[in-house]
Amino acid sequence: MKLKIHTTEQIIARLREVERFQSEGQSVAEACKQIAVSQHTFYKWRKRFGTMQESEAKRLKDLERENGHLKKLVADLSLDNLMLKEVAQGKCLAPDATAAGGQNLASEVCSLTAAGVSRGRAKPSEPSLCGEDE
Repeated sequence: MKLKIHTTEQIIARLREVERFQSEGQSVAEACKQIAVSQHTFYKWRKRFGTMQESEAKRLKDLERENGHLKKLVADLSLDNLMLKEVAQGKCLAPDATAAGGQNLASEVCSLTAAGVSRGRAKPSEPSLCGEDE
C-alpha cells in the first residue's frame, strides 16, 4: 500500500470532516472510511492536531522553519567562536601560509606548540592539532 503524505492543513481539514460526520450520527469507523484513513491514523492525528486551527498550523510550521534556521546559526557561531579561541591560543594551522623566511608557518606553529612555547598549553584530554600526541 502506497504511503500518502498529508500536509498539516489537509490533516486538520480531515479531522473537521470526521467531526462533521460524527455530528450527523456516523461512527468513527464509518467516518474514517469516508475520508480514507485508518482509525489508528485518525486517533494519532487527533492527538497531535485535535484542537489546532489551520492558521495555528501554518504558524507552527513557520516557527519550526525559523527554529531550524536559528539552530544552524548557533552552530556556525559556536564553530567560529571555537576557531577564534584556538587562534588566540596559538593552536591554528595554516597549511598554505609561509613565513617571510620561506619556512612553513604551520610547521613552525606546531613545533612551538609541541615544545610548550605557546601561550596556552593544550589540556591532556584535548587532541593535538599538529597530529602529535603529547
